[in-house]
Amino acid sequence: MSVKDNKKLVKKFVLSHGKGEDTPYPHGTKVQFHVKSEALFSDTLPEWSSTSVQEDGLQLDGQLIDDSHDWKQPVELLLGKKFKLEVWEECISTMKKGEIAVFIIDKTLVSPYPVVSQTLRKAFSKKPADAKSLQKEKSHHCCGMGLKEGLGHKDLDELVTNPRHMKFTIELLLAELPGSYEKQYWEMSEEERLGSIPQLQEKGNALYRKGNYQQASDNYKEAIGRLENLMLKEKPNDTDWLVLNMQKLPLLLNYSQCQLLQGEYYSAVEHCSTVLEHQPGNVKALFRRGKAHVELCEGQLARRDLQECSSLDPDTAPACSKLLARLAYMEKQQNKKDKKLYASLFDKPLAKDTIISDRNSGSKENDQLIPKDSNINDGKNSIEQNDYPPKKDGDINDGKNSIEQEGRSTQEGRSTQEGRSTQEGRRYK
Repeated sequence: MSVKDNKKLVKKFVLSHGKGEDTPYPHGTKVQFHVKSEALFSDTLPEWSSTSVQEDGLQLDGQLIDDSHDWKQPVELLLGKKFKLEVWEECISTMKKGEIAVFIIDKTLVSPYPVVSQTLRKAFSKKPADAKSLQKEKSHHCCGMGLKEGLGHKDLDELVTNPRHMKFTIELLLAELPGSYEKQYWEMSEEERLGSIPQLQEKGNALYRKGNYQQASDNYKEAIGRLENLMLKEKPNDTDWLVLNMQKLPLLLNYSQCQLLQGEYYSAVEHCSTVLEHQPGNVKALFRRGKAHVELCEGQLARRDLQECSSLDPDTAPACSKLLARLAYMEKQQNKKDKKLYASLFDKPLAKDTIISDRNSGSKENDQLIPKDSNINDGKNSIEQNDYPPKKDGDINDGKNSIEQEGRSTQEGRSTQEGRSTQEGRRYK
């Protein structure tokens, strides 16, 4: 369908001219626009051959259905991707950037509009849908009965039962040609989606080296999500599934390292455990999970992981020993506090706030929980390409000595970081 070839069904009126050449947009062009939608009251359209076409068209009144100016953001559309409302693509293809135009469209061409409007409202509307609307929408999607159950919006349901000619006022804000913008995941082909994962991993590694652990985590998490989405399309444990899963494991290790550095110890345990389900002897996963258990003061679990880690790779034994010594010291200090507290229970009645005061004691006591000679690294040097950062000379660490480095680094930032971790560990004991 072409707007120019269907002058009887579609009529365009330019309100404000745009800039640029009058050339058609290729498939894959991303456009951003505002749209105001009105359902015309009149069931008959003017004779477009009359001398007052512009005046007749613009004076047509209608019921306001949607106005994207009231939404969270303008509408985005990829041309040539089989959009449900094909006539919109055709209309926008005739516009230049910055142009504002009115399109009067025959009702025979806009029958999909109610469904399109429902989707756009759900995505961009500032007003949350009420429970009744959500229930109707759920019923519509689950029962497979088409539009019979309604769309959850009275005005859209009326358009379904009583189709009307439509008036769209469109302002084209942006038109980006293919290759000039970064595609979102839903815009990508399967091949592009798979190719985007190493790029996200590289971004995460670069951010990690700069010490930006939160953004590094976000990139690793996005890459993991994309891989899992691709894995859903494969049969578990088939060749293709296993290949994708092997790509996911180093991302899980990187993500768990970032979680450790941000104090998210339960998350670190969870993701390291996922790696160990597929690779029970993965030394890095054992070490990081063991370290997280230490911070959570989970002595039995920490000892199990760290002892197994040092057994599998003797090079990690010094770092594991220091973590175990730290754990023993934390437990000793906690036992002393517990004995003192329990003894006071039998000596005299406690005020209501005594236990609360003890649990929230000042930072001086907490800082003393870390021995001065305890030199445990926070793991900042343990990610490279596919898990660790490269050395200064550009070589990629072979991964064997990276955990050792976690036990040899300086004491910088130790008291504050580990003091907080110790306090959290006691809370969960």
